[in-house]
Amino acid sequence: MKPTYGRVSRRGVAPLAFSLDHIGPMTRTVRDNALMLQVIAGHDPCDPGSADEPVPDYGALLGQDVRGLRIGVIRHFYTKDIVGHPFGEAVLYRVAQFYEDATGWTKRHPPELSDQGVLAMLENREGGCHCGRVRFRAQVDLDLLSQCNCTVCTKKGILHLPVAPENFELLRGKNSLTTYSFGTGEAQHTFCSHCGMHAFYVPRSQPDSITVNARCLDDIDGPSLKPARFFDGRHWEEAQRKRIAEGGHVAVAGLNGAVTLRSILERALE
Repeated sequence: MKPTYGRVSRRGVAPLAFSLDHIGPMTRTVRDNALMLQVIAGHDPCDPGSADEPVPDYGALLGQDVRGLRIGVIRHFYTKDIVGHPFGEAVLYRVAQFYEDATGWTKRHPPELSDQGVLAMLENREGGCHCGRVRFRAQVDLDLLSQCNCTVCTKKGILHLPVAPENFELLRGKNSLTTYSFGTGEAQHTFCSHCGMHAFYVPRSQPDSITVNARCLDDIDGPSLKPARFFDGRHWEEAQRKRIAEGGHVAVAGLNGAVTLRSILERALE
């Protein structure tokens, strides 16, 4: 375990970086970890970096409910340094699984739908078209915001947010939607037949998922949206190969987006 800097004295340790060195226990169980940390933690006047703070009773904290606690994941390490590596994806998945088992928390985007094994930190958002006939609720991660330069996305001005179908709910408007398809027919570009707004659609690159138009989320500040990812839709095949090579999700071969869209519409009440 890596304790907070200064919690455990570094005296006697060969330094690698004075501001980064940490001393912590390695144990088989959380209880053993708490017991060992209880012994080694505390202020040491011989270590100028040692924190002069009281040491909590770590053993007494065992068994308490962990709901409300936050787990921080350094995304860059898993999404940049070891892109697509099975180890990185496994770690991210286990972090999410552990937290879900411990707290019942289920707001988790399946790792396979997040390009490059990114662990998505989701929030519930609602949105819809301009006239209000089409409304949806989705669990989205704004850090996954992306932009595509294909002709249809450029003309629509859409900013993409990937959503797993189980994390998307069409609240109303299934009879107000019209679907436009072209080329391979895999993508299902839905829009409101009254106001023409494209609030969400099924992408060709991942026909088993939904893409929400971030500009159509409620109370969103459009100018503040800064896509961190880019898909070169004008060279679609090359861009798709690159996305998959970097660990991107691969849908079942031969799946048409119409199947995904139909499942969404069938679940909708109105």
